[in-house]
Amino acid sequence: MTSRQATFLTALAFVLAVFVFLKNAWVAEDAYIVFRSIEQLFAGRGPVWNPHERVQTFTSPLWFWLLAGVRLFTTDLYLGTLCLSFGLFLGTLLVLHRTLRSAPSFLLAVALLVGSTGFFDYTSSGLENGLAYFLIALYLKSYLALLDGPATKNRVVGLLALAGLLVCVRHDLGFLMLPMSLFVVKGNVRLLTRRQWVGAIALALLPLLAWSAFSLLYYGFPFPNTAYAKLNTGIPRSKLLFQSLECLYASFVFDGLTLLIVLSAVMLTFDRATKIGLRFLGYGILASLGYFVWAGGDFMQGRFLSYAYLVSVVVILRSMERPDWRVNQLLGAGLMLLFGAIYQHTPLNSPVHYDNQSIVGGVADERGFYFADLSLTSYLHHRREGRAFPSHEWAEKGRALRGAADPVSVQEQIGLYGYLGGLDRKIVDPLALSDPLLARLPVTGWWRVGHYRRVVPVGYLKSVRTGVPSLKDARLNEYYTHLKLVTESPDLLAPERLKTIARFNLGAYNRLISR
Repeated sequence: MTSRQATFLTALAFVLAVFVFLKNAWVAEDAYIVFRSIEQLFAGRGPVWNPHERVQTFTSPLWFWLLAGVRLFTTDLYLGTLCLSFGLFLGTLLVLHRTLRSAPSFLLAVALLVGSTGFFDYTSSGLENGLAYFLIALYLKSYLALLDGPATKNRVVGLLALAGLLVCVRHDLGFLMLPMSLFVVKGNVRLLTRRQWVGAIALALLPLLAWSAFSLLYYGFPFPNTAYAKLNTGIPRSKLLFQSLECLYASFVFDGLTLLIVLSAVMLTFDRATKIGLRFLGYGILASLGYFVWAGGDFMQGRFLSYAYLVSVVVILRSMERPDWRVNQLLGAGLMLLFGAIYQHTPLNSPVHYDNQSIVGGVADERGFYFADLSLTSYLHHRREGRAFPSHEWAEKGRALRGAADPVSVQEQIGLYGYLGGLDRKIVDPLALSDPLLARLPVTGWWRVGHYRRVVPVGYLKSVRTGVPSLKDARLNEYYTHLKLVTESPDLLAPERLKTIARFNLGAYNRLISR
């Protein structure tokens, strides 16, 4: 293949990817939960959500602080977030281009990416996926460079540092990265001295340990409130496992390509002809899928399969990256683009006014639900007409909240409602994403994956209004009193608060909410 042909194929791949990104660009309703915490930070209240208590509603600390950096330059978080996501997407493409090393292979990779709803829907979205994609691509490039050799101290330390950053994007990304990282450590154990290994591992863990220490001191707990709300439900594990299978089925219904590619990469893992280093990439995919199943899946179709999908694409393409396979790669790219053009719904053929309100097994096409109101096309249309954006019903409900006499309200869909409702409003979320008390109570009655509804205790709204614990249940009221000391005390270093934090994290108060 001539250099001119390679340049043409590379340019074609970039143009195709950018076109699909801009056509499908949107911001998820859940992203506005993070936006409200950023505005509270800039209002001088710290990285909180409700004005009266310290609660971490954002899952990804690294993504939160990147968005806070964007907020330094613009008050338009919607557009600023899309610009950041676009930059990260271009960075991901550039890294993949250098990782795959041939133009036909890169074109096939892009064709696979624009064919996957689960992957591409979250290249924008305002959620942390775009940052994770970029760091995963960097990690894969570094990992494959180590496999190709020669291994150096800087490459090994850099790889472990990237793994540490990925865990700060999402804690559960550790499952995806751990097998590859252990393989690198084991294979290069003599490259570094014991002291150098301790330093390298400490460097990798430093961001996570630093944030965890801050979170424990500031919020009172080492993990985001969403983890307690979604992993502390009291729902039997058997039901969660069955739900995860429904999520996989829904992904097949909405987006068959994603599961097909992931399963193909898993099959390569058990093929003896596959190089041992690529097999460990497959083990990471399996570990990631194992956590997905254990946790019960997720309501956003494809979101948590997208990380494994990106790794799977690289595994497959590196397995077939030989000079005599270039014609096959080009043929594969053509077939994938044909699939993207004619399948019932792919990022490639998705219309600019896309809408899909269907739910399968509790799993939704999240972009389909919100795209009409939260797409880049809708944003530009509203700006051109001088209308308030967005015009979703929950946004209008939030704007109406600003003039309400009662500062306390109850709302399950808290993103648009909370962001546009005003920073001084106190919002009680029965799904517990932003509520520290409800997140620690068991789910009773109706639930859908990712939507674990709690019953608001009698007297709780009065307690939030007055600041005085007034719950009817005496044991729960005692628990809430201790919790308020942790989340609302103005003195972070008060000895009694520090003791209470320790007691909470050691489970000393669990007896007050157990039945």
